[in-house]
Amino acid sequence: NIISDKIHNDVAYDGNYILYVTVDGILKQYEIKSGKTEILTDKTVTPYTLKVTKEDISFMSDGEKVFIER
Repeated sequence: NIISDKIHNDVAYDGNYILYVTVDGILKQYEIKSGKTEILTDKTVTPYTLKVTKEDISFMSDGEKVFIER
């Protein structure tokens, strides 16, 4: 297993990164090429709300929609 975190069903792959939400609601990305993992936000992600497009990453946190530009 390349990712050691326990993961919710929220997982996306864009060809370079695997983006995922841990069971603690932390949004992380795992870079395929380098094997490096980084936390993308300090907001807690509501389960099953992660959406990833070429333009942005969105999710719900504390009842509001959050966007991160890519």
